Amino acid sequence: MSTRARKARKRAGIPFAKTSKHPTRVWGERRGLGLITGPEILARILASPTR
Repeated sequence: MSTRARKARKRAGIPFAKTSKHPTRVWGERRGLGLITGPEILARILASPTR
C-alpha cells in the first residue's frame, strides 16, 4: 500500500494494519492427523489441570 493510500485511510478513520508475511500456523503441525512428538505429549501431560 502506498503512502498516499495510507494517509487517505488515516484521514477517513479506517484503521491500518499490515498483514503478517509469515503463516499463522507452524509448518509440520498437521491439523486433525494427530502427529504429536514425544516432548509435546509429555508437556501436555505435565500442563494438564486434571493432575
